[in-house]
Amino acid sequence: MVRKKKNITILIIVIVSIVIVGGVLTWGFLTNWGQGKKSEPGTNSEPVKYTVPKKIPKGTNKIEIENPESHGFKIGQEIEFGTGESRERRTIVGFGSLILDRPLTREYPKNTVITVILEPVKKDFKVDNCDKYSRDLTCEKCREQHYIEDNKCKKYTYTSDQCNESNLEFTDGSSTSDSKCVCKT
Repeated sequence: MVRKKKNITILIIVIVSIVIVGGVLTWGFLTNWGQGKKSEPGTNSEPVKYTVPKKIPKGTNKIEIENPESHGFKIGQEIEFGTGESRERRTIVGFGSLILDRPLTREYPKNTVITVILEPVKKDFKVDNCDKYSRDLTCEKCREQHYIEDNKCKKYTYTSDQCNESNLEFTDGSSTSDSKCVCKT
């Protein structure tokens, strides 16, 4: 009887260990061990590729692409321009075209291919009303009539029309502060 209880205890320990190890391995394979998913040719999901119909000048950090999301681009993706020795990697930090984290150091000819190399590591970085993100995917620039506070884009509280009363003075908001209506003294 004691031997039977000991065998059952060992069996339970083995089953629990298998479940834990299996869970960790499943999580690892599904999330690429907590990292961004690489987009590589020949895998189940082909990488996003886009051929730029115009020459790309040296020093640019904005690639004119109408509706980049419809081509498969996402903020936070690492992309590569060109091939061989003349290729460069950049991170997408904004839309309204394709806004890069820093300017390109080379000029690229018409029909240069942009390829997504790495998907964003952060999955939940999106900030409502944000126009541009920094390289670490925090909001760097909000849309018009908004300001950044605690990595959130907040709408200005007042407009100049709301402060038209004779004893109120309107103060414009900035990229990091709200607009104000203040009593004149």
